[in-house]
Amino acid sequence: MSRTLSPRRTLGILMGLTLLLAIPARAQEQGGGIQGVVRDSSKAALPGVTVEARSPSMPGVATTVTDREGVYRFPVLVPGTYELTALLQGFAPAKMPNIVVRLGSAFRIDIAMELAQFAETIKVTAEPPIIDVRQNAAISTIPALTLELLPASGRDFTAALTTTAGVRTVDSGVSLDGASGLENHYIVDGLKTTATITGQSAQLIRMDFVEEIQVKSSGYNAEYGASMGGVINVITKSGGDTFRGFLGTYFSDPNFRWNGATRPSTRYSPIDDVTPERYINLTTEKTRSPAFEWLGDLGGPIIKNRLWFYLSNATTYNPDERTVLFSQAVAQGLQTFNSYASNVRTGYTLTGAITNSLRARMTGEFERAASRRTLPALQPDGVTSLANPNTRYDLTGSNSPVNLVTMNLDYVATPHLFVNSKVGYRGSNTSTVEGAYLPQLRHTFGRSNIGLAGVPADLQFPNGYTSTPLSNSGTVRDHQTRIAWDLSATSYRSWKGQHALKAGLNTEWVGDDIFTGATAPNITLQWDRVFNTPDARAVRGAYGYYSVTQNGTYGKVSGNNIGMFVQDSWTPGTRLTINAGVRTERELIPSYIAGNTDLKFAFLDKVAPRLGFAWDVTGNAHWKVYGSYGSFYDIMKLRIARYHFGGEVSKTYYYSLDTPNWPTVTCAAAGPPPESGCPGTYFGYIDNHVPVNGLEDNRLDPAMKPSRTREYVVGLDHELNTRTSVGIRYVHKPLSQLVEDVGRLTYKDGAQLWIYTICNPGAGVCANPESDLTLPNGGAYPPQPRAARDYDAVELRFARRLSRDFFVNANYTWSYLRGNSSGLGNEDIGEATLPSLTSQFDLIYMAYNSRGREVNGRLPNDSPHVFKVQGGYTLPWGTSLAVDYSTQSGELESTTIQQQGRYTFLFDRGDLGRVNALSRVNLKLQHDFWHKRINVAADVRNVFDQMAVTDIEHQPYRDGFTIPDGVYFAAGGYDINAYVQQFRALANDPQGVRNLRDSAFYKQPIGWQGRRTFQFSARYRF
Repeated sequence: MSRTLSPRRTLGILMGLTLLLAIPARAQEQGGGIQGVVRDSSKAALPGVTVEARSPSMPGVATTVTDREGVYRFPVLVPGTYELTALLQGFAPAKMPNIVVRLGSAFRIDIAMELAQFAETIKVTAEPPIIDVRQNAAISTIPALTLELLPASGRDFTAALTTTAGVRTVDSGVSLDGASGLENHYIVDGLKTTATITGQSAQLIRMDFVEEIQVKSSGYNAEYGASMGGVINVITKSGGDTFRGFLGTYFSDPNFRWNGATRPSTRYSPIDDVTPERYINLTTEKTRSPAFEWLGDLGGPIIKNRLWFYLSNATTYNPDERTVLFSQAVAQGLQTFNSYASNVRTGYTLTGAITNSLRARMTGEFERAASRRTLPALQPDGVTSLANPNTRYDLTGSNSPVNLVTMNLDYVATPHLFVNSKVGYRGSNTSTVEGAYLPQLRHTFGRSNIGLAGVPADLQFPNGYTSTPLSNSGTVRDHQTRIAWDLSATSYRSWKGQHALKAGLNTEWVGDDIFTGATAPNITLQWDRVFNTPDARAVRGAYGYYSVTQNGTYGKVSGNNIGMFVQDSWTPGTRLTINAGVRTERELIPSYIAGNTDLKFAFLDKVAPRLGFAWDVTGNAHWKVYGSYGSFYDIMKLRIARYHFGGEVSKTYYYSLDTPNWPTVTCAAAGPPPESGCPGTYFGYIDNHVPVNGLEDNRLDPAMKPSRTREYVVGLDHELNTRTSVGIRYVHKPLSQLVEDVGRLTYKDGAQLWIYTICNPGAGVCANPESDLTLPNGGAYPPQPRAARDYDAVELRFARRLSRDFFVNANYTWSYLRGNSSGLGNEDIGEATLPSLTSQFDLIYMAYNSRGREVNGRLPNDSPHVFKVQGGYTLPWGTSLAVDYSTQSGELESTTIQQQGRYTFLFDRGDLGRVNALSRVNLKLQHDFWHKRINVAADVRNVFDQMAVTDIEHQPYRDGFTIPDGVYFAAGGYDINAYVQQFRALANDPQGVRNLRDSAFYKQPIGWQGRRTFQFSARYRF
């Protein structure tokens, strides 16, 4: 049943427990490690040696002591470049500089010491290894210095992810190894920041404040859950023993004179809704829309060698100004409108060395986003607006605060025991400003009535016209919370080799408190249109039909997830490391209707084994062979609970439009007669959100299994020299289970109802959703295929780390992505951000095409060839140049039609072929002045203004179908042309002018690569 969450009370208790236990918050990696053996000149191990680690990236000095076997260990170090110093009475100090620590790394660095009479200090000049020979995970890291040098397609850290191998931008976000963008696990400073509703990245972090980004594509350990794609881990900067900071600004303008050409657009005329138009929209050129950002940071000691601080701030301001001539009020002349969006983000970090064994780190960010006023929509000329001139654009706006805080403590209890704990909170809220909506009935033109016979001239308006100056919908609150507490412990032991045995507990509570929606009925007027009922009738009034809605989302709930894991990194000798572990989770997704059934998965439902190996072939970290197998489960997002467990109300009622005097068409409420008071003939209604979890009508499959992928990986890495490495990886990732809503249409008492079942498509009660029905010829409906997605890829990597002011990274991926499902997000149509709610398995029609074959083939994000390279060089006089180049195969396009309100494939997947291959060059040019204190830079995106086609129209018809089941599932399929001709004949519309219209843009380009843009920046370092 529904539960409420008290974030402040829960967070206070957990923080208190964390402080009381004095153990850190780090179930997920927030640093890297260094370990090794200290020996004397005879190769004998030296116990009792004090080893210190120093870095500009880490406040203070980390200290440890070698055990009786001479082993020293730093389990967690902040990413950066370190110097190790070994100290023992009677021996000369030994120093090893330039050791690069990355997130998740565990390099072995052995140290040799000489007796004091032979040397005062030994400085080891050999370069440390660049290949972690104990790791079987595929990891890419992006340090702060690389982020400063590289051009970026955005200011948020996610813009840098696509530079790494196996990562692509898709409609649902960032795709790793063929997964949808809703299947990743995002972590910022140890706290999961994946959006609780959609599964995308929820926390904006400016790249200027990032210490390092880690991308785990495959082979990651059992401590990581909630990911069928990859793990993206972000560590923000900290202060040190020296005061440092910067002040800076960024500026961009869509009307900058050197920007690329405006891309064309397509539409049907808003006047007659018939004439196809391909045009250049001048709205951007005629709208002033500069973007300003001011930012800075400051870090330093509060108490030297004990307590340090770091503060950051980024303030953005985006003003818009548009001059408009309303077509419905030409006499009023030109009018100017203004709007703006602002965002203030303030981050903070406190780091303390409580003792040599205990370190604490508290991080947080306050974000305050706001928007005020909106602008009228324009026609392509950039001046004319068809909107209602009485609309109050000045009263709209919203506020969106976000609070993030994490507390981490790292405790080295003994040289053989490291204990971690973390508590974190993230809360966000969105609300409409007071007075931004009107609680009254509103008419909207779903189609123009200009020139329609019988309609008075003063009642004729274009498509999109609205009768009230403001919407009647608003958001009172949309409050989402996450509270997490993690505990873990790592024990280092010797038994038939070396072991790093780690076990942990992860807990999180997620809350959703939402009140948003319409306050009065909304009437949409469909002039001169026919309403196609589910039983294949075409009905209308004298002037068409209209629909009535009053929809919204309401509820206050909380869910939880508990995860447990155990894993071991075992090195039986000196070359082979075996990483093995298992994870399990218990999950609760709440109901928005009190008393209805919650969705639960038990620990035994989500047992996820992980097994991998890494072999140091030559024993000197120059060659590594690795491989892994794993099972990975998704943690469900609350979007499915909002939609199917009573949170969302979505009913549409249909009536005949019998009068040209549309202002007289009023309804007391959205509903059937007589309660609604709506005029005209009642045609029925569509209910898209009949709850699935009622006590008497429970359509949660009791045999349902959670969404899961499996993974099989093998790879080889080779160190060419101390700065350069190459690698090859093969990965196979099949989607073995998927939780989805499987929809079915029913028609009862004039109502069209969408009845859903939450299940695994093709299994359990969804093996054959239509088994209780028969086709008109007495035959059975075909079965529902199981969800399928298979990703195979071969990946080549080349990396030369930054040295002597030069770096380069390159990767090439050959891949093959096929199946009948994109995963949690549907990339076939505009449902990319609806986890487990897509129409991929709604209606059995979607599984079969017109030829009677299952729809299974290359998925829309299949891109067989992807090549990326980034490189940069800094000239002696302070000028640096960096280039980011990428090219990839064009996306596949498939012909679809609308069958009973859902898209279906007319032919096989990819029948329209691929659009243009997509390539792009981004450039960053910058120069340092005055001893590198002042920096000016220019980022150029799509330098050559390349204009590849990215999308084509894939629907041959503008209107939907209701192909009878007997025709759709006829032996051998159906003939679409014959059916269209028959339909048009029955509708007395042989040319398809009103009821079933051809698309003039079918197979024509409708989307293009973004144009060239510039961004300028300047900063002062101190």
